[in-house]
Amino acid sequence: MKFQSTKVIELGSCAFRQPQANHSHCRFLHGYRLTAKFWFAASELDENNWVVDFGGLKGLKEKFKNQFDHTTCVAADDPALPVFKELEKAGACDLRIMSNGTGVERVAEWCYDTADFFIKAATNDRCWVEKVEVFEHEDNSAVFTRIVTQTMRFNEEVDWDAYREAEACGPQADPKDFVKSTYKSTPCHELGETGDPIDENIKRARDQALAAAQPDAKEAAAPVEKPLSREEEDEAQRNLPGAQRTKSVGARTGPAPVQHDFNDPFAGTSWQSDKPGDPYAPKRG
Repeated sequence: MKFQSTKVIELGSCAFRQPQANHSHCRFLHGYRLTAKFWFAASELDENNWVVDFGGLKGLKEKFKNQFDHTTCVAADDPALPVFKELEKAGACDLRIMSNGTGVERVAEWCYDTADFFIKAATNDRCWVEKVEVFEHEDNSAVFTRIVTQTMRFNEEVDWDAYREAEACGPQADPKDFVKSTYKSTPCHELGETGDPIDENIKRARDQALAAAQPDAKEAAAPVEKPLSREEEDEAQRNLPGAQRTKSVGARTGPAPVQHDFNDPFAGTSWQSDKPGDPYAPKRG
């Protein structure tokens, strides 16, 4: 069982560029007023029958405002990064360096990671973020989900106490700094009954168990038909259209009578009269 609730949060107006998009004007610095929609999920509701207490998201909103409101987001591998750093020194921009890159897709990823850590810390691991959709404007958006990642980034072993303490110091705290160890897993390519990705090793073991439960191909082959007995052959012969009468089969019912003769209930059948030379035709009294 899984519950979900959604929340739309304004991230702020920020500028960024995609330096690798040489074929597009998106390689130039441009800006959007970003908005994000979050899907929060939980297996159990809280004491108020809520997935998430939206009144407790103030700290999360501050993180988004600090990252995107009137800032300039630049990829860590942007060739022009030194230029942007000089602009920041000159007071011309409020620089944010994004390690995974820029663009609305990367913004959605950043929002997912930040919100997921925040909500798990706030609910003692009861809730998580299912997916995030970030809008550049009403026509363009990008979605980041738990399914798309295919692998869990972290093994959930987070020092929550240290993270909460850092939270009190301001929105600059990066939750990734409080991960005890990295979750190492082979890529996942499908979902299990709970909706979570299945590890390749688990999937392989499951498939082997299913294969073992299937009957052997030879055993599953159609059984050889048993020869019919004489009585069964006779019965089959009676039911064949146009079948010839034999002594063992006897007379068969013919076509339906064309017209009824109530004086002769057998009219229109092979029983309608005694046929000379037919020793198998029944005798009527």
